[in-house]
Amino acid sequence: MRAEQWRLTTRQLIEMRHLLREQAQAQGEIEKVSRSVPGIGAVVARTFATELGDMSRFANERALFSYTGLTPSAYASGAAIRRGHISHQGSSRVRHLLVETAWRALPRDKVLQESFDRVAATRGKKRAIVAIARRLIGRIRACFREGTLYAVGTYV
Repeated sequence: MRAEQWRLTTRQLIEMRHLLREQAQAQGEIEKVSRSVPGIGAVVARTFATELGDMSRFANERALFSYTGLTPSAYASGAAIRRGHISHQGSSRVRHLLVETAWRALPRDKVLQESFDRVAATRGKKRAIVAIARRLIGRIRACFREGTLYAVGTYV
C-alpha cells in the first residue's frame, strides 16, 4: 500500500519536473534572466514567470513595488502623513518568495549584504530584509528592461 503511494508520488514529481522544464523552455528569456539571480532556482523562477511575467511591462519600479505589495502603507490626515507597514497588495506568494530569495542572495552578493547591514543596524533585520527584497525585484526588473543577466555586486 505505502510502496504504491510512494511510486505514484514519485511519478507525479517526475511529471511535474518535466512540465516545469517545458515551461522554462517556452519562456527561455524570462527563465534565463530569473535564473541568473543568486538564490533563485527552477521553482522560484517559474513562479516569478507565472505571476509577474516579463517585468519590463511595468511602467516604473514603483508600479512593480506596488504590485508586489512591497510599498509602505500611508495614513494621511491633513498635513500629517504616517507611513506604516508594507501594503500587502498583490500576491503573498510572490512577496514570500522575494523575501526568501533576498535571504539566500545576501551571502552571494556583497553589495546587498552591505545594504542589509546598514538598514538592519538602525531599523532591524525584518525591515532590512524587506528593503533588500524590494531592491532585488527592482534589479531584476532592470535586467529585463536592459536585456542583460543579473550582475552580482553592482550598485544599480
